[in-house]
Amino acid sequence: MTVLFPFIQKSLLNLIPVYPPTLTIENEDKSAFYDQLVSTILTVPESEKLFGMVDFNATVGRGHHLWKGFIAPNGIRK
Repeated sequence: MTVLFPFIQKSLLNLIPVYPPTLTIENEDKSAFYDQLVSTILTVPESEKLFGMVDFNATVGRGHHLWKGFIAPNGIRK
């Protein structure tokens, strides 16, 4: 799903809300998710802007320190 907004100088912005599967999900389901995400991204014309709103906490696990300034360690477990 994308949401289309008018943007600067008559261009368009496609917003893709993304909530990736967690590490506990089966690999087949993860693969299906990422296949669908790539398919969705490929539908956006190159002439339009693309912005993904992603919940990285669902995928980075203990690696939150690698994303300093972007995400907080809130909710990080093991």
